[in-house]
Amino acid sequence: MRKDIVSVLIAVAIAVALALPAAADDLSLQVIRATEAKTLDVGSGVKTISFEGLRGNVTVEGWDKPQVEVTIIKSTTGLYDPKQHPEAKLLLDAIKVAPETRQDAVVITTNIPEHDRNKVRVEYEVKAPRGMKVEVGRKSEGDVYITGMSADIAVTTRHGTITVDTPAEARYSIDAHTQYGDVFSDFEGQDRRHRLFHHDFTGGDAPSTATGAENKLLLRAEIGDIVILKTHAPHGETPLDAPKASGGQ
Repeated sequence: MRKDIVSVLIAVAIAVALALPAAADDLSLQVIRATEAKTLDVGSGVKTISFEGLRGNVTVEGWDKPQVEVTIIKSTTGLYDPKQHPEAKLLLDAIKVAPETRQDAVVITTNIPEHDRNKVRVEYEVKAPRGMKVEVGRKSEGDVYITGMSADIAVTTRHGTITVDTPAEARYSIDAHTQYGDVFSDFEGQDRRHRLFHHDFTGGDAPSTATGAENKLLLRAEIGDIVILKTHAPHGETPLDAPKASGGQ
């Protein structure tokens, strides 16, 4: 009887082993993606770029053109075979991302049907004039990476890493708080930890004596780290690969 049981188990193991490579090599299964882009001309009166309903990772990069360029990459979280591609396309088509100018701001609004939110993801790649303020609202989810922007930056996320890579000439006052994570900063400042998890950091440069102006970084993460860099990271180096600053030591 014991030999029979062993033989059955061996047979089952062989069958599973033979089936796994076939499933792994099934190249017909794939993530479905769709990309769309929009460019908005902005004048000197448009001072802010704002995100509403952010549902994925976002990169904002400062440049010298009087335009805001928004590239949206939509993708499914699951794998689909060719017969399911129409179904996947419907999922992606239901994601509505609308960049538009409202008075003195460019607002990027995202709407995803509630029952589809675990089935899709969205990535945002934005280029904007360096002097525009950046605002990311309370309901945002995903990593936020901002580089080369020299005006006020206010970011609040539910979860994800917030990284701000500031130009060398920019001057900031900093107010950063993460509930479950750490704050790393290239700027001088004061660390405060509350109990086991909460981590606050305040500091930054003094106001510019030339203009009397001071830009503000207001950063809030519920779950995730906050990384504040004083100059651009070297080409090819990701923000989290850069040396950790004194604020988080």
